[in-house]
Amino acid sequence: MAEDPPIDPAETRDEGNCQSAPRGPKPPLYPYDFSRLREGDHDPTLNKDVQWLIESSEDFIVYLDEDDFVEWNMNATAALGPDTGPYLNIVGRLEAVDTGYLSTEQVKSYQRLIGEGVARLFQKNLQAAQTAFDFAERWVIARNNEVARQWLLVGSGCAALLTAVAVLVLGFWAVKLRSWLGPGVFDILLGSAAGGLGAWLSVIQRSRTSELDVAAGPRLHYLEGAFRIMAGSLGSFLVAVAIRAGLLPQVTKLSAMVVICMVAGTSERLVPSFIEQIEKRTATPTGS
Repeated sequence: MAEDPPIDPAETRDEGNCQSAPRGPKPPLYPYDFSRLREGDHDPTLNKDVQWLIESSEDFIVYLDEDDFVEWNMNATAALGPDTGPYLNIVGRLEAVDTGYLSTEQVKSYQRLIGEGVARLFQKNLQAAQTAFDFAERWVIARNNEVARQWLLVGSGCAALLTAVAVLVLGFWAVKLRSWLGPGVFDILLGSAAGGLGAWLSVIQRSRTSELDVAAGPRLHYLEGAFRIMAGSLGSFLVAVAIRAGLLPQVTKLSAMVVICMVAGTSERLVPSFIEQIEKRTATPTGS
């Protein structure tokens, strides 16, 4: 009996499929014609989606991907040139900036600024690339400072709200509270609360020039704002006690004391200067 011939694996295919699977090595991916890619297309070289196309040619492409990151690719490293090394370091530094507290649109704008600079590198326009990177750095620093400033103002505002309520209560029921607490305690409490309002005024005035770091997070800025109000109240408390103790005999009216305490909360030099004067008085011998 003759044996059946061996079965060819290529012949064992689905009856409904009229074509066999392609054989042989896959065609090389590079060189790739990047100019064919449009927004919404998939970049097979980086396995990313082109969300925002910045610049492209047959040899290179720069775009924002679906995660709003700057992506670029090229057929040969010579497309950038040997002089772009320091500029690529700048790109890495800019991409390391914390943008987690910015809005989605702000992040897209920032990443596009970086991408514009990278595109100028491919065009061998190093001066334009440096200009784009400098503007991107100034832009993101300004946006992050706005976020950090908002945290600082919110933290100080919440603490200052307590001092504002205290001033209103002490002022509205001044006669009753002054007789109940006593003139000394009442004056000191009112002066301390006024100092908190002065500190809030100082925070508002200096928030634009304060060096803030968004990378520290909101909690630290909230605490810093609240403690600035607390420091102003404590400094005004010291001044109010000194006035009641007669160390500032020229201040006799309650309204004058409130003004001085508020200035003490606003100024960063008045309370330290007053403390230095007290130190000098206590250090000087009585008989000298």
